[in-house]
Amino acid sequence: MDDIVNAAGLSKGGLYWHFKSKQALLVALCQAWWEIVREGMAKAAREDQSAGDRLRALFLAVGRGSAAHPELARIHAEGLFIGGRAPEVMACQRAIYDELHAYISQTLTYGISRGEFRPQPVETIASHILAALDGAVVQRPILIGHVREPLQWNVIANSILILLQP
Repeated sequence: MDDIVNAAGLSKGGLYWHFKSKQALLVALCQAWWEIVREGMAKAAREDQSAGDRLRALFLAVGRGSAAHPELARIHAEGLFIGGRAPEVMACQRAIYDELHAYISQTLTYGISRGEFRPQPVETIASHILAALDGAVVQRPILIGHVREPLQWNVIANSILILLQP
């Protein structure tokens, strides 16, 4: 909390007035990250969009959010690791996971119904896609300077889409 107080120019009392604990602060930051991703998904959404384009838009929304707000992306990634020790953080991460899982599952079901994707166990595939997204967020700081930002997210999305094709 000392680092945050110093970086924000706040007093420790002021910070604790807004956030009762470090976990409460992490929850607020994880929620802010999710709002950025959700807004990116909404901007990219179109009624006539294919299931593949919807999944690609999701990956690009995460990628753009990571590039525009690298500290929030890092905090989200750290939240994935400390969630087991911090129930409030775990509950926030679980809510994000559940919402994304539902979106991906619906998108997969839509793609299968249109013949765009081959029939597969939707819930399992949605979990694997989420693991790929989270893994990319975690690895992003390592890849900076080695892979161009938009390319990384397109390559991941295209790799997954190839596996879904009939």
